[in-house]
Amino acid sequence: APNAKIVVGGSQITHSPTTKIPRAELVDIFVQGQGEEVLTAIVHAVTNQTSIRTMSVLPQITSQDIYPFNDFTTSRTFFSREDHIIPGEAMSFEFARGCIFKCSFCSYDLLNKKIGDYTKTKETMREELIHNYNEHGTVDYVITDDLINDSEDKINLLLDLTQSLPFQIHYSGYLRLDLLRRFPNTIPKLLDSGLIGCF
Repeated sequence: APNAKIVVGGSQITHSPTTKIPRAELVDIFVQGQGEEVLTAIVHAVTNQTSIRTMSVLPQITSQDIYPFNDFTTSRTFFSREDHIIPGEAMSFEFARGCIFKCSFCSYDLLNKKIGDYTKTKETMREELIHNYNEHGTVDYVITDDLINDSEDKINLLLDLTQSLPFQIHYSGYLRLDLLRRFPNTIPKLLDSGLIGCF
């Protein structure tokens, strides 16, 4: 597919030189940071055979600084029939971005955030979950947040959200065990909100 564009992003692209990426010469465009608006710009450029704004020509690197994305808290993912969702299929669900910690081993974006930053509103999440249930029968999720249990406030919001639904969801995602030990009162809240497994 000689006309296909290879686009690569993620934390390694954001925090490392592209020269350290294996087979970097095959990549058409590198994306740094949050990719929603960047990806939209790339799709429009490919469709209309135009160019995108970049920070460098070779390799082509673009970023959220050039195409900012500022409305995460009210953004929704609505899957349609064109996405070929199987009835009852488990889906990914993004509750919040970033993490309040800044661990030395982590290279993700949006670290050391304040509690509540980059967190979707309850209404936004509720609308997305109800849509998925009504359209696809989905009640099973993988929460893709960097860390689900980074604060009790976040867990309380998750519990409040799931208890406001007319159905019970089940989910798995990434938790820190040391935080469960330090805050054992969060364990029943996570279970009551629908946690069935974790990494």
